[in-house]
Amino acid sequence: MRLGLCVLVALGMLSLSLLSSWMPPFSSLRASSLKLRVPKNVSQPASPPTYMLARAVGNALPPRHDPARALQNLRFILEHERLADDGLATHWVLNRLADPEAARQIRELLTDFDAEFTELPLELEAYARTPFHVVVEDEGLDRVHMGVPKGEDAWTRMMNVNAMYASKNRYALGINRARNAMLDITRHSGAKWLLPWDQTCFLTREAWLQIKRDLDEAPPERKYLVSYMDRLTEENDVVLSPDFQATPWEEPQLIFRSDAVERFDEQLRYGQRDKAALLVRLQVPGVWDGWGWSTWEQRRTYANVSRDVDGTDVVPSTGYVLRLYSGLPPNIESNNPAAGMWREMRRAEGVVALLDSLEERVMREVFNYRPDRLLVYDEALLLQYKQQTGDEHTKEMISTLLADAEYAMQVANPWTVTSNGALDPARDARIFANFYDQHLDGNTTLDDGQMLRQMAYNTTALALAWRLTNDKRYAVQAGVFLDAWCANPTTAMRATLEYADMSFQKLLTSEQGFTRGSPSAIRHTAAVSMLLDAVRLLNGSSNKTEAAGLPKELQEKVTTWAQELYDKLQSGYALDTFRSSPGLFALQYDLQVAALAAFLNKPIALRFTLGTMQGRLMTMLSREEKLLIPTGIAARPYKLMMLATWGFAADLAQQFGLAAHFFRFDLSRNHREERANEDGGLLCRFVGHSVPCCHVEITDKSFHDPGRQCVTALQRASETQLFIYARLARQAVANCPLLRKRPTCSALAQVQPAENALTASELSRYSLPPYPFLRALT
Repeated sequence: MRLGLCVLVALGMLSLSLLSSWMPPFSSLRASSLKLRVPKNVSQPASPPTYMLARAVGNALPPRHDPARALQNLRFILEHERLADDGLATHWVLNRLADPEAARQIRELLTDFDAEFTELPLELEAYARTPFHVVVEDEGLDRVHMGVPKGEDAWTRMMNVNAMYASKNRYALGINRARNAMLDITRHSGAKWLLPWDQTCFLTREAWLQIKRDLDEAPPERKYLVSYMDRLTEENDVVLSPDFQATPWEEPQLIFRSDAVERFDEQLRYGQRDKAALLVRLQVPGVWDGWGWSTWEQRRTYANVSRDVDGTDVVPSTGYVLRLYSGLPPNIESNNPAAGMWREMRRAEGVVALLDSLEERVMREVFNYRPDRLLVYDEALLLQYKQQTGDEHTKEMISTLLADAEYAMQVANPWTVTSNGALDPARDARIFANFYDQHLDGNTTLDDGQMLRQMAYNTTALALAWRLTNDKRYAVQAGVFLDAWCANPTTAMRATLEYADMSFQKLLTSEQGFTRGSPSAIRHTAAVSMLLDAVRLLNGSSNKTEAAGLPKELQEKVTTWAQELYDKLQSGYALDTFRSSPGLFALQYDLQVAALAAFLNKPIALRFTLGTMQGRLMTMLSREEKLLIPTGIAARPYKLMMLATWGFAADLAQQFGLAAHFFRFDLSRNHREERANEDGGLLCRFVGHSVPCCHVEITDKSFHDPGRQCVTALQRASETQLFIYARLARQAVANCPLLRKRPTCSALAQVQPAENALTASELSRYSLPPYPFLRALT
């Protein structure tokens, strides 16, 4: 094995070109082609229109919008907007409609009225490639994982949540992309004046005649005008009354002359001053000037004033536009600060709700997520090894697993947390409790953490052995372990880690007479990912072709225990102690939350947790991008554990199309803004710093030394350590062009450690699942 490794590394040193083999990069979000629909019975005009009004139809966002009103308001416009002007053309843009039925109804309605429209389709695969964000604009903080700052109001908190979905918002809602598409469509029509307006904008004939007159009389230097809006607070029919009087004063719609150069900023998500930003750049004064723009927003607006206008008061107003009734109570649509705040909050809630619904669709429709689908092990490999019983390699691999299962069969009465004395303040023996800095002389009983880990590995071996052999004894014994730990009311562990890894020294000096656990406590449940896979196997295969190995009642009790553990990991204590902590233990916390969410049919929580883990790098690494080692912790074992955990995290994330985000995540030079680095981000460079053979880029001058150093380092590594290095290198080389330029790193990525040397005992030292030959490792 070691000779082969040396040969492989040596071959890797021979040619940069061989080891810089092309890997498909993470493709950037591509704009879908515009799909123009022109009714067959509409004759094309002989000459271009003078004016073109385009409106974007987007997704309803309850509770801000009544979903039924979109179709009602569209019908009202089509039926009642009678402008009687041959020089005016109209067009509709269907913007990323997420509800297929709503989209069908809108298309049919437009077709019934012979209305031209263009569709910007929502492609679920393209949406799936958009990342979550962890840094809010220019704060330089991991907002996802930090605690809520004291005094932070609900509005700020909701805006921060929306910022985490910014890229997803820009794709799925993409209001400024739709507005720019309308500019392109209207300009392409040959019209002189372009009106890219919002979907519920309604023009009376009186308003249009005023707008048209002002456009016709506009001096040559005037390229932009605005039309202020009146928000209706009652049913739309009110505008048909001859007594109706508009009171327009709210945020206006913009009108462009065809030679105007300005466009809407597509980096601003829906709800982030998306239209007001251009008003600021055009120096149109308004209430938006007092909105409190962030530094990042100011750089894009006040510090980037348009050069296409000259001085202030050069963008006049004309006519007015009506915003049709939303269907909500009049006090919500009224023109006062309280109502405005309510609308902002509900719109932000609606955005997250829509995007979360798309996240769930991505998980189920694109990545085939099901709660009974194995997360750690591979169903196809299990079946393959089960069928190839005569193959010598198969026999060798399976024999080790069966030996572990037989060892577990010898345990008649499993130890649980109740086997040790109660250490928590309430003296409840079912609460996991231990001291990390104190051991009782002469006590041969394993501590709670050792027993929990042993149970998880034993149960996993038994569940896999049952599936491979159909020997019911293994399933029955696995049920004994699960009943003792998760179901039996006298022995089952309560699903809390509040008193795990307590400090005995702190207890001695505590004025209250007790102490709580520490962030390291989360390590004791690190095996939950594989344990839940064992439960899935025992509950019956995901394709339902295998019988269940557990009684229905025990299945339900184990699921209840898993739900309780998930809930406890969302408690205030867990959020403060584990989720907000830096380093390895926070990463282990995320993996456990993700595994539990996958088991409990929570695909949105699973995707968000895995999709934001890259933020952990911000507190794991120094400004020099070196691993921060906690005080009192041995550096080398901690680094190996970190590499093992990131490798496992990348394996899980890869299943749901999220691993590329791990490796592309990066920060600006001042560490205040998040960016995607196509060459490789923080995690790529961490791998480069930390994994032997990935340290340096090979040049002619340093050709030999790095090769020797690589071979020496790997020869000294155990098979398990080599497995950790090679697995993470494989993921990193696939996603990091900067590492593909390093021949020894690419060579390491091809190394396959001796599988029969990867014992469950050795892998458990790094909290890794045993029997990797049954895992589909990339």
